[in-house]
Amino acid sequence: SSAVAHDLYYRVFNPRAPERLRLLVGRLAMVPALFAAAYVGINPPGFVAQVVAFAFGLAASGLFPAILLGIFDRRMNAQGAIAGMIMGLGFTTVMIALMRAPQLFGAPEPYLKDFFGISAE
Repeated sequence: SSAVAHDLYYRVFNPRAPERLRLLVGRLAMVPALFAAAYVGINPPGFVAQVVAFAFGLAASGLFPAILLGIFDRRMNAQGAIAGMIMGLGFTTVMIALMRAPQLFGAPEPYLKDFFGISAE
């Protein structure tokens, strides 16, 4: 709702809107978001959980090593963080694609989880 009020309404439609009006627009935008979240929470479609799990997996594989090493390792630099984020994201994307190959492409069962002991599920 804050993105709708600030980024969309204030920046695009009404740049001269006072703060009270922006607050009202944000509160009004929260109503449909609440109903949509409640509906999806009560009647969850099957693919939503899978998409959320993939999104968290991809985000964690790219961000977690950079954040952890940035906090605890003094030798960590921007180039290393970017390289680690790209490699983590790439590796996780490939693993998800290979583990889902039978469903996605009709390919034979992947043997990577047996060979490497790694599963993207």
